[in-house]
Amino acid sequence: MNIILHEFKSNLKSFIIWFVSLGLLFFTASFEFDMFKNDPRINEIFEDFGFMFDAIGGVPDLTTAAGYLSLVSIYIYVPLCIFSAMLGSRIISKEEKNRTAEYLFTLPVSRNKVIASKLVVAVTNTLLIDVLSMLVCLGAFGRLSDSPETFRTFLFHLGLGVALTQMIFLSIGMVLSSLLKNYKKSGGITVGIVIGTFMLSMLVGLVEAAEPLKYLTPFQYFPSAQMIDGHFELVFIIITIAIVASSFVGLFYFYKKRDLHI
Repeated sequence: MNIILHEFKSNLKSFIIWFVSLGLLFFTASFEFDMFKNDPRINEIFEDFGFMFDAIGGVPDLTTAAGYLSLVSIYIYVPLCIFSAMLGSRIISKEEKNRTAEYLFTLPVSRNKVIASKLVVAVTNTLLIDVLSMLVCLGAFGRLSDSPETFRTFLFHLGLGVALTQMIFLSIGMVLSSLLKNYKKSGGITVGIVIGTFMLSMLVGLVEAAEPLKYLTPFQYFPSAQMIDGHFELVFIIITIAIVASSFVGLFYFYKKRDLHI
């Protein structure tokens, strides 16, 4: 329990900075939406540039809060996934970075218990920032929605889809930190995977021939356009569970064998 509390405290500052920054971003976007909500002309304008938005599932009904939030959901998926990726990488490697590994592992606790405690904190923070972000979106956009119940349902589905995507990158960040000999590289590589898979997702949306590659990018698993209808494809749920479970198993396996830099 002491390790869990210590990890929560050490990650609190970063958590608050990310949450406040995202909250300001969401409210700024809501002010923009407020200027043209219920104006059908905005749909006509965006339909003329529809090809530019094919990468994110096409142009939804921008006169509704759910439709507009779906369009700008890139500012939800990408930042939250980067947050989780960096958290997963940092929480495992920080003992070596801060030169506290020697002290921590001389305590009467096993490596597995230490990793389990860090895993609890990482998963909790990932789910917490997802829930809080959805609540901020509810406060920012819910007041502008003509169908509050429909919008709340969309936010529930969106939050679930984003959380599942976050868990993929969190688990990848954690297993890479336990696997790579140079702990300094894990953060950069994990964020690179996030950006790379996002760019691949854009390619899949724009080029029909690239559609088979959608299985390689988590950003195609639970896209916001499908979250409006609450549509979750079973195959992507299975892939997500497989990636997360295998990464967490690998985390415990590789970290137990890891030579710590102290």
